[in-house]
Amino acid sequence: MKNDRKVILENLDAAKSLADRLPINVFQVDDGYQPAPGDWLKTNYKFPHGLDWMSQKIRNAGFTPGLWVAPFFATHRSELFRKHRSWFVRREGGNPRPAGIWPQPAALGIKYALDATNPESCQMASTIFRTIVHEWGYEYLKLDFTYAAR
Repeated sequence: MKNDRKVILENLDAAKSLADRLPINVFQVDDGYQPAPGDWLKTNYKFPHGLDWMSQKIRNAGFTPGLWVAPFFATHRSELFRKHRSWFVRREGGNPRPAGIWPQPAALGIKYALDATNPESCQMASTIFRTIVHEWGYEYLKLDFTYAAR
């Protein structure tokens, strides 16, 4: 599925045109905005104006802004994983333990679960939620892969 600014704005217009006939309250931006799974506070080239801009567009259309996020894992392609390997669940030998495969072709990669006992990874998760809700204005969060936090 193609997820970019243009498609989302087209769907937002369609939702707005149906609002008088359907009880649509929340309009959610789904996966595909981030450069790599795990880099939840950055956008890729398909979202040049950022997610705060998109949240405002959704609100101006009369909907509650929603955002998909999977904050408890990252793929090996993410900046988060490359810079903070110690924040992830580890094998007995000390290396990060793979937690699965991210199946999306554009971001195919090995998933690693954040270590929920690590204070730095907990602080990072808090920063993600604070930014998305209080700075970007998303009131509805679809949290996915919550089982990944270990």
